[in-house]
Amino acid sequence: MQRKTFSIICLLFCSIFVFLYSCKQREYVSRTPKEFINYTPVNRPDYIKDSMLISSQLKVDLINSKDFFSNSAYFDSTKIIVDTIVYYAGLKKLAAFIIVENPTYRNFLPTDKYGVYYYDGTCYLGKKIDDSLRLSWIGPSFSNSVKIEDLSAIMKSYFFTGFATNDTTAPHFCKYNLNDIRFEDCNYWNTP
Repeated sequence: MQRKTFSIICLLFCSIFVFLYSCKQREYVSRTPKEFINYTPVNRPDYIKDSMLISSQLKVDLINSKDFFSNSAYFDSTKIIVDTIVYYAGLKKLAAFIIVENPTYRNFLPTDKYGVYYYDGTCYLGKKIDDSLRLSWIGPSFSNSVKIEDLSAIMKSYFFTGFATNDTTAPHFCKYNLNDIRFEDCNYWNTP
């Protein structure tokens, strides 16, 4: 039992170190200037249609344990929630903030603080081609939230103020946040 506890502690320590190191690489914080804030309108039926399309595609990823859904805690009853969709000019490109609701007993280290469910979240980008939508996971993952509202706020804060970086040499770095109309010019859209 002591060896198992030691292994878990080592794993947690390493995870925290990797997380802190990766945060250090992206500590550049940039607020989107008002003149570039994205206010692309979309009508409700299209938003609902896109939300259902995103959910159905991600359900396939969930079943196949692909990308964000490779976490073994997720299973066929994990609930997928499309929290927010940010559209870009022409409505052919979008960013979707995804939250999953999972039973606490499926958590790696379940505690009483979660109640019945805990929440994880991430972000996907989408390109519309006719009536289809191609999604790609951009991450990062946000884990173990007690309240869905708190997780939604954390994700919006990150993607709207902390996503941009000064270092744009890597293919998945961009100098704009997701709420910036210029974001659609980033390299993210050029990845398969």
